[in-house]
Amino acid sequence: MKKALFITSFIIFTLAEGVSYAGQYKLVRGSQFELCREFEKNLNSFKAEPPMVCERKINPRFTDFRKPNWKQVDAKKYINILEQLIRYTQRHRTEEQFQQAWGRLNKQIDSGQVTLQMSYFDLDHNGRKEPVMKLTGLGCNPIKHMNFLRPVEPHIFVVTENKKELDMRFQRVFGLSFDEFTFRGRAYISKWSGIAKKMIGIYEPYNVRNQMGIQNRPICQYDFID
Repeated sequence: MKKALFITSFIIFTLAEGVSYAGQYKLVRGSQFELCREFEKNLNSFKAEPPMVCERKINPRFTDFRKPNWKQVDAKKYINILEQLIRYTQRHRTEEQFQQAWGRLNKQIDSGQVTLQMSYFDLDHNGRKEPVMKLTGLGCNPIKHMNFLRPVEPHIFVVTENKKELDMRFQRVFGLSFDEFTFRGRAYISKWSGIAKKMIGIYEPYNVRNQMGIQNRPICQYDFID
C-alpha cells in the first residue's frame, strides 16, 4: 500500500514538474530582424529546461551571441554605490522599508549569499564601454517568480567611470531584472515579464531622455507558451 502511494505521488509530482517546465517561445515582435529570429532558435533549444525567468541562457551552437565576461569584485568596496542602488529602487517606499531592504542586502553580502560582479561593455552603442555591475544570488526561482513582473535578479546597474556612484543616465536599467548579451558585438538587454502574459523582451538600452522619459527601445518579444 505504501509502495503504491509512493509511486502515485511520484507520478503526480513528475507530471506537475513537467507542466511547469515544458514550453516553447514564440516570436511575436521583431520577425524582420535576424537578431530576433536567431534568438528565438536559441531560446527554443532549451525547451527541456525551466522557463528563462531569471536569466537568458546562450547555447554555444549560436556563436553570434555572447555573454559579458563578468569578474567578481569585493562588494564591500562598493558599499556606497550599493546603498545608492537600493535607495533608488526603494524610492517610492518609506524610509523604514528602505532600511529593511538595505539591512537584508548587507546580511546577504556578509553571509556570501549575494555577490557583486563587474564587466565592461558598450551598453548605449556610442563606442565607449561603460562599467556595469551585477548582483547575483538574490534568490530568483524560475517557477516561483514566473508570474512576477520583475523577478529578483539579475540586477544590473551602470556606474560612473571612476566607480564612485551610479550613472543615472542609465536609470531605466536599474532594478528591472535585465539580463545582458551581445549579438555580433552589439549589446542588448532582455527581461522576463509574467503579469499579463509570460514573455521575454529584448531591448536596446538608451540613456537619452525624450518626451516619455528615459526609455529602452523594444526590439523583440517572445511569448512563452506552456
